[in-house]
Amino acid sequence: MSTRRARVAGAVKRGAQLAGLSADLVRARAGATDPAVRQRILDRLGGLHGLPQKIGQVMSLGELDRDDSVEVGFSSLTESGAALPLATVQAIVEEALGGSLDQHFAFFSPFGIAASIGQVHRATLHDGRSVAVKIQYPGIGDAVGLDLGALEWLTLPFGGLGRGFDMAAYRQEIGSMLAGELDYAHEATTLERVAPLATYVPRLEIPEVVRSHSNARVLTMTWLAGDAFPVTRAWSLTQRAQTLDTLVRFFLESVFDARLLHADPHAGNYRFRLESGRPRVGVIDFGCTKALSPSFVDALARLFRLALANDERPAEYLACFVDLGFRAELMEPMAARLPAFAGILLDPWKDSAPFDFDRWELGPRMSEALGEFRWNVRIAGPAEAIFVVRAWQGLVAYARALHAPVALRPLLETALGAYERARTTVRTGSAALQPAVQAPLGCEFVKIRVTEHGNPKVTLTFPGRCADTLEELMPDDLRSRLAAEGTDLAAIVAASARRGHVPGLLFESHHNAQHVRVWLE
Repeated sequence: MSTRRARVAGAVKRGAQLAGLSADLVRARAGATDPAVRQRILDRLGGLHGLPQKIGQVMSLGELDRDDSVEVGFSSLTESGAALPLATVQAIVEEALGGSLDQHFAFFSPFGIAASIGQVHRATLHDGRSVAVKIQYPGIGDAVGLDLGALEWLTLPFGGLGRGFDMAAYRQEIGSMLAGELDYAHEATTLERVAPLATYVPRLEIPEVVRSHSNARVLTMTWLAGDAFPVTRAWSLTQRAQTLDTLVRFFLESVFDARLLHADPHAGNYRFRLESGRPRVGVIDFGCTKALSPSFVDALARLFRLALANDERPAEYLACFVDLGFRAELMEPMAARLPAFAGILLDPWKDSAPFDFDRWELGPRMSEALGEFRWNVRIAGPAEAIFVVRAWQGLVAYARALHAPVALRPLLETALGAYERARTTVRTGSAALQPAVQAPLGCEFVKIRVTEHGNPKVTLTFPGRCADTLEELMPDDLRSRLAAEGTDLAAIVAASARRGHVPGLLFESHHNAQHVRVWLE
């Protein structure tokens, strides 16, 4: 069969499968509780991969807090056994990277973990590093294109996007995000941009990209040890509180510092473990990451400040929502209700004490506050907000499931304060945003250590004030290699400066048997 005929046949088959899924979703929406229908929906969501499985993964957030005696539902879509046999995976990797599998990996596990766009295999590099190798399902790009055409009814579990919404805008927004997920080179760049977050968000781990074993179709990252979220149920209250603290800080710093929001918060994208009794949270997938514009972040910061101050000026709230992308003609008629609306929406952040999400009662309170205008808010929102809402809903789901007392306001105040101190910035060439006013120096020394085969080769110590000139401290050959690997020293220095150069790891780099580690203390 020719390639064209095969693609047409595949499209027809997927169209029929989507139609079957559509019928089952309509039944479920109508209140059908038939276990056979529910199981068929789960099987179809998982078997189709792509956007249908992603829909199911979002739904799985509602099961984070499920009792162990309750049957697993959408959570089964976050991780499952490999969909592709090893022979197919081997052919994909060898075609993408060139040469044989053995040339690239000392060990490659035949057992993979399936996800929506591809599957992941654990492997070992010849230098001894344990890595995760992510490969794409063949034809997944074509499948995603078909899925976007079915977006209206695929969103039925969320109430649907068919009434009053700009479907073209939503298709474009979701399609753009999926296109980024299909490009593993794009994800690799995103990973490197967000990596500095792990240097100042306590207990956070982000994998390192192995550029020599990555391209648009294969992504190789250092392996992050850990278990799925249910392991946290056996942890102490303190450990669970520290875990939630990390997740909240990760959310805030992603918004106000990196402006790259991790928007795929289902449990399959996280790993949890204890190290010397202290929790570690690993984020292992950055394909679905929303880039936020400076104007969006600024408007969000202003909105938070208004709510924290219990400001009651409707015009100020209206300006914030319009700057966030909400349609002015739909928001203006309800301007007088916006202070109450924002106050309820941001209620978890307003209290200096731990917030009890069980008493939030968001839906009923919103309906009461908005009255006849509740549809205005829903329809007025920009399509890009779908990923911001998704990330926020994920954070709320983890907060509910961890059952740990964490005060959100102090964490928000810290993130807002750092953002506001650094908001007057300049950009020079390709360098990252630099603070106009340097924060107080928080470190005493800059440390650089180079080892080969685990043996120390070079150890350098510089005064803390040298943190701003890190690039000049690097030997020319090392600086060139880091640049070739995609390590942006200017961005790392800028991120550290915005935090006041507090002690912690700046970055690590592996090349063959050489390991470079740079940190502040």
